[in-house]
Amino acid sequence: MPQKSTIGWAGLTKLIREAHKIVLTTHIHPDGDGLGCEVALYHHLKSMGKECRILNISPVPHQYDFLNDGGIIEYFTEKDRPWVAEADLGVILDVGDANRIGNFSADLLSNAVTVSIDHHPVKPEQPFTYLINDLQAPATGTLLWEYLRQVNEEPRLPTGIADALYTALVTDTGSFRYSNTNERAHAMAIDLIRSGTVPHRIHRHIYENRRMPEVRLLGEVIQHLKFACDGRVAHFRITAETLAKCSAIPGDVDGFTDYARSIEGVEVSFMLLEVSPVMTRLNFRSMGNITVNDVAKHYGGGGHKFAAGATIGHKSLDEIEAEVIGLLTQKLTVLS
Repeated sequence: MPQKSTIGWAGLTKLIREAHKIVLTTHIHPDGDGLGCEVALYHHLKSMGKECRILNISPVPHQYDFLNDGGIIEYFTEKDRPWVAEADLGVILDVGDANRIGNFSADLLSNAVTVSIDHHPVKPEQPFTYLINDLQAPATGTLLWEYLRQVNEEPRLPTGIADALYTALVTDTGSFRYSNTNERAHAMAIDLIRSGTVPHRIHRHIYENRRMPEVRLLGEVIQHLKFACDGRVAHFRITAETLAKCSAIPGDVDGFTDYARSIEGVEVSFMLLEVSPVMTRLNFRSMGNITVNDVAKHYGGGGHKFAAGATIGHKSLDEIEAEVIGLLTQKLTVLS
């Protein structure tokens, strides 16, 4: 395993200049931050004349299709393995755990120099060659923005890059509502707007473009929402049967946990999503008084203090639900 070390922007620029084939990727079930980072960096690398591909292990959620102009965000398949094996640089964006880049991680991590750029805690045993990690950044996109601002001599970033970075920022700050919204977030927003981003257009793509199956699924979630700990915990489960009933897909659940958290009196919300008969996706959101990434770590996951998740194998939904409520009850009892 290569020796990990931190690397600055000058070091990243050197790696990019020396690379011939560059892979960009983000985590399974990609969000606006990961996708926005990939697209922004892709356009920058292409402007340098680099051979570069975005390869992800999950399809692009429909609300982010506007970022995928020309089909630049590709869904990884077995036919891509030879190309990945020839890549000499991999940039892994918004991924705290290499397991979250899925079934081509072994090819990429064993053959290429890899740089992890992230604002999540990165586990020390991760097999990345270099780290660029800033836990205070509102989004991984903020780090990309700071980098591209440093290497771009023009007063304005290209609109395609600005739109992608604004998507990263607005989704990871909850439209500037979350506790990670800070001065850097607003400075970044101002600069991107000056570069040509039109915020209401980005917002419309992401938040005003819901598919009917997604609406039906949200209705099912609201109807079967449960509460624990005297109403301080809201939780729900989405089974494969529920998805089929609504003609929905796993990508349609984006924002549901935030919705449950927004209910008056709720401190923490969590979702259980049945990914397969033996695999469950767990997602947490907290109002900011209760940390949840430690609970996610209990199941091998991670994330931010107040927004985290995990993937759990070979446990029933009932069993996971009871365990999570027990862990949250202990935390809320200490808080009280």
